[in-house]
Amino acid sequence: MDITQLKYFKAIEEERSFTRAAKKIGVTQPALSHQIRNLEHELGGPVLERSGRTVTLTPLGDVLLPHARALIAQLDQARNETLAHVNAQTGTLRIGTTQSFNAVYLREIIAAFSRAYPNTTFNVQELLVPEMEDQLLEGSLDLGFSYFPAKHSGIEETVLYDEALVAAAPRGLVRDSPITFAALCAYPMALPTPNTQTRRIIDEHARQTGSTLKERLIYRFGCADFHAIGL
Repeated sequence: MDITQLKYFKAIEEERSFTRAAKKIGVTQPALSHQIRNLEHELGGPVLERSGRTVTLTPLGDVLLPHARALIAQLDQARNETLAHVNAQTGTLRIGTTQSFNAVYLREIIAAFSRAYPNTTFNVQELLVPEMEDQLLEGSLDLGFSYFPAKHSGIEETVLYDEALVAAAPRGLVRDSPITFAALCAYPMALPTPNTQTRRIIDEHARQTGSTLKERLIYRFGCADFHAIGL
């Protein structure tokens, strides 16, 4: 059974009429009758009995009614409390992010959200993607920002934008234009730290093309002493 069936059942009990109940809740009488038949089929017996133009409860309906009322009341309370929370625009938003997304995009996003919801506070953590997904699944994060699709089916995701990954080299070193990723892997590279988001993207492309990366330097995002180098 579902909450719609219980609401229809409760409306019929209150109105003592299929016609009046259908009009009250804004559905057609055939749709109302169909839901009640499904409910009775699931329960294994009739919950309502027609007597002329009057509808009464069967013994099974008498048992069901208080449970239906309680469940509907609980649902209404949950909806009202949730709407009150949203309308108050308060609370703490727990965010997981990669270091690069935090450095480039997140401040602007939080500033815009704060203008719309000024009573919201934020708890931001820079995390590796596996840690972020684990915390989302266990409920200690409300949302996360990642450059990879989620590996867990229990995480709902939305694509925000597409971003190009650019390789920089001294002028004249790479003569083929355009150059394929597989050909690029023949050159020694300065690469991000293993397990960082950008490095995972590069490693995945290398795997897909059957290429082997040539590491010359490993660097960490955010290091103040990292400068462009000749390959």
